[in-house]
Amino acid sequence: AEEAFSLRLVDKVVPADELMDAATAMAKAMGENPQSALRMVKSLITSNMVESDTDVVQRREMASLVQCYETPEHKEAISAFLEKRDPDFQKARGS
Repeated sequence: AEEAFSLRLVDKVVPADELMDAATAMAKAMGENPQSALRMVKSLITSNMVESDTDVVQRREMASLVQCYETPEHKEAISAFLEKRDPDFQKARGS
């Protein structure tokens, strides 16, 4: 684990007895992000993992970024930042 951390393959190392709490906290924090963006990231990771052409990867990621910029969640994130408040992505989606 320490070697993976030193190589920047992982962001954090925790003791074994704290692993589930750390994983749960990380999942909760990730789950508070816009679901559409999370689905897009998962799709990009899956697609790009097997792609050897970096131009294809960059085009795919740029297209996804443009798509994200057009979502209500992105507009809410910008508004929340400017208003110095936490974003409400569920409200932005209308759910």
